[in-house]
Amino acid sequence: MTNRTVRLTTVAMAMAFVMFGSSAPSLARSVQDRRNPNQWDQRYWNTMRKTDVEKVIARLERNANDFRRDLDRWLDNSRIDGTQREDEYNNRVRAFEQATDRLRQEFDRRDKWWETRDQVKDVLEKALPVAEMMRRAGRRYSRYLTDQWWTLRRQLNKLAATYRLPQIN
Repeated sequence: MTNRTVRLTTVAMAMAFVMFGSSAPSLARSVQDRRNPNQWDQRYWNTMRKTDVEKVIARLERNANDFRRDLDRWLDNSRIDGTQREDEYNNRVRAFEQATDRLRQEFDRRDKWWETRDQVKDVLEKALPVAEMMRRAGRRYSRYLTDQWWTLRRQLNKLAATYRLPQIN
């Protein structure tokens, strides 16, 4: 072999080692992520402060309470006052509002905000029938009530995104 061939081979091998060496940590990290999927989530959870999430939850709880109260008043003055449908609507909204209360209580009790992911799932599940109710008959409700729901829906979707859960359409 000539000097030039030896040098080229040495440079090529050195480059291969550098390339493999720089990708080895990322390969090891991806293997570790597959073995322990919570490792990646843990890094995500640590990027947000509990006080930031607390503000979202407190605002959601407050707005859910207002929405329940205002919807109940609106229903009392509507054509469906005293009907089974009014009771059904009130029950849907009450279940949603109570889920937000439970979320807030559990959130305040925990040290780590992501430990309340199950409660957030429950809130989102309880919000689905309310969303369907508002979508089906949205034109009949007052503009104020409709705007309240859209605000709540934005807050729910922000919470869902924070906890990496499916959003409400």
